[in-house]
Amino acid sequence: MPYWFESTTVTVSVGGRPMHLESGRIAKQAAGSVLVTYGDTTVLVTATRSKPRPGIDFFPLTVDFVEKFA
Repeated sequence: MPYWFESTTVTVSVGGRPMHLESGRIAKQAAGSVLVTYGDTTVLVTATRSKPRPGIDFFPLTVDFVEKFA
């Protein structure tokens, strides 16, 4: 299996609590993705790419936020 299909997990201590960073398990169609878990909060971060479009002189950014109560 190619290395880019393997799941990688890293745990670091932030503020005395563990933060888990996991790549390669979900969002495999994105150019890159990381699932970040810190306490009860989980965030999926993805990045995609495309060829530059002529005449576009800004960087379009989209943020999708969904708040869920447990």
